[in-house]
Amino acid sequence: MNENQAKLEELLPTPIKPVGSYVFTKQIGDLVFSSGIIPLKDGKLLFSGKLGANVSVEEGQECARLCAINALSLLREHLGGSLAGLREVVSLRAIVSGTAEFTDHAKVANGASDFLVEHLGESAHHVRAAFGANSLPLDAPVEIEFVFRVSE
Repeated sequence: MNENQAKLEELLPTPIKPVGSYVFTKQIGDLVFSSGIIPLKDGKLLFSGKLGANVSVEEGQECARLCAINALSLLREHLGGSLAGLREVVSLRAIVSGTAEFTDHAKVANGASDFLVEHLGESAHHVRAAFGANSLPLDAPVEIEFVFRVSE
């Protein structure tokens, strides 16, 4: 584990828990897939609502950042308590709840992408999709799915 990963692990909270009949992570070979992760902090949404209405792009970016933090916390739990087995971030799929006129989905997703690259370096460069939805669970403004490559 490098120094950035060690610092990152200090930032990670206790993993969030599913609110339905599913698991947050599933490993197939050296790939770990996450369920959609919403911006929960201490059991509550960081912000709620829609981009372009009552949630700003900056608040959406904070939500995306928190989704990445929660995903890494869940991955750490999946890997047995350390991110040492994380090899790279493969992809993320950001779903943004916004008004019909909202078109800055990619800017919102940058909150997660920039956080990952800042803390994990080159191994965090990933492919990505960012798109809109009319609504998301619990009125979350952002939901993100992740794919990580890990040591087998």
